[in-house]
Amino acid sequence: MKKNSFLFLLITLILLGCQKQKCNCESTEEQIIQNDSIIKKALNQPEDGFKKYWDRFQEPVLHDQAVESYRFSIVALLYDYCKIYRVEHRNQQYKLYVKEYATSTTSRIREDSLVSSFSKSISKAQWSSIAHSFEENCFWTMPVDVKTDDGYLDGSIWALEGLKQNNFCTDAKYHLAFRNSPESSKFLIICEEFMALDSLNVRSFY
Repeated sequence: MKKNSFLFLLITLILLGCQKQKCNCESTEEQIIQNDSIIKKALNQPEDGFKKYWDRFQEPVLHDQAVESYRFSIVALLYDYCKIYRVEHRNQQYKLYVKEYATSTTSRIREDSLVSSFSKSISKAQWSSIAHSFEENCFWTMPVDVKTDDGYLDGSIWALEGLKQNNFCTDAKYHLAFRNSPESSKFLIICEEFMALDSLNVRSFY
């Protein structure tokens, strides 16, 4: 009897562990479809799409990567400045890549130039903090873009990307969201996880 009870409990735990964790984020099917449409269009534009953009900074197209990865980038238009953070989990190792570029809104003025670049290993706890932040702050259901009438002309463009085979809320393995000079929000909370790994004054780009 005890043996049967133990087997029943074991099977129950296994089945529960295999179930997808419940999504606690509010969204609509219309929003998810709209997100997928915007991202698919961007990925399928060879002339002005993701590959051409990230080639400027010698960065991979995250959508095409084979390992779980997250990226945060900020472009400060007024200062002709770009900073890129990327983390990835590969072969039981966790890596951080950081790049700074002097940029130009048009390459006809001058080419982008690399100011600094470094990579380092990060701890499993640091990796988990970033990965969990994407889940807890509803990244996977965020609108790709949010239209605002805030009057920013020379603000900064902040972008978050995530690649994960299974997230809690959608069937997509890749998602992108960007904002113009974001203030307090779940979006900004995720960005701050990256900046905690390095020194960057958030307010400098408002």
